[in-house]
Amino acid sequence: MSDSLVSVKAVNKTYQRGGEKLVVLDDLSLEVPKGDFLALMGPSGSGKSTLLNLIGGLDTPTSGSVEVDGERLDALNSKALSKWRSSHVGFIFQFYNLLPVLTAFRNVELPLLLTKLSGSQRKQHVETALNIVSLADIVCDEPTGDLDRDTATDILNLLQILNRDHGKTILMVTHDPMAADSAKRILHLDKGKLTH
Repeated sequence: MSDSLVSVKAVNKTYQRGGEKLVVLDDLSLEVPKGDFLALMGPSGSGKSTLLNLIGGLDTPTSGSVEVDGERLDALNSKALSKWRSSHVGFIFQFYNLLPVLTAFRNVELPLLLTKLSGSQRKQHVETALNIVSLADIVCDEPTGDLDRDTATDILNLLQILNRDHGKTILMVTHDPMAADSAKRILHLDKGKLTH
């Protein structure tokens, strides 16, 4: 049994744009151990967000395999993938993706309405998340990209606490070298390939 939480093997991701094939990820392989805090850096269009979307179960590869915590995501249909995502992965997006008409409690509770949790179980989960901000293992797409420096520092400190004290595995896409320095390791993507 591997200690990898994430195992990406020979993944390709292509899109058709008109008659042209656009290669976003090119035979990419990556192992992420449990408890890692990995920063992915690279220029715009290098495939960083696409890789995060594959690992987070928001998208599927054109070929290759994506395994997270023993589950082959590339083998799941969209319904199974949605169910897996709702119970295994937390996301932090650059542009919050919160519903402004809902309270913080309701924003956190919303995805739980799709699970089989009872009302009291949902309440307990939401309160726990709001109290310690522990939203399972975390995938972050530019989490500090739209913040002032002090707030960005607070978010990075929180991610380090979640990783160090709560054992959360964190994959973070960032253009910010200061944000990347808060991670345990940094990998660079360029034209769909990992460079070290």
